[in-house]
Amino acid sequence: MPYVTSVERVGIRRGAVRSSREAVIQVLETRFGEVPAALISAINAMDDQARLKRALKEAVLTQSPEAFQRLLETDRPQRPRLPSKTS
Repeated sequence: MPYVTSVERVGIRRGAVRSSREAVIQVLETRFGEVPAALISAINAMDDQARLKRALKEAVLTQSPEAFQRLLETDRPQRPRLPSKTS
């Protein structure tokens, strides 16, 4: 197995994310025709591979681009909470 540098790993990850974004947009275009620019921008802003996988499944199942947009808004990543200090 060839050695993969950290730079190559980053490139591989970016390529996978780009492909996932394109797949989500392509499914929406196939199902609904033209996809609103705001929705495309929201998809292109996503960089979490797991979230993009969920978005692809939802793109296949959703009833409309508007419903898909609402799903994206509810599936935003949560910021990690810092433990509270107890003194």
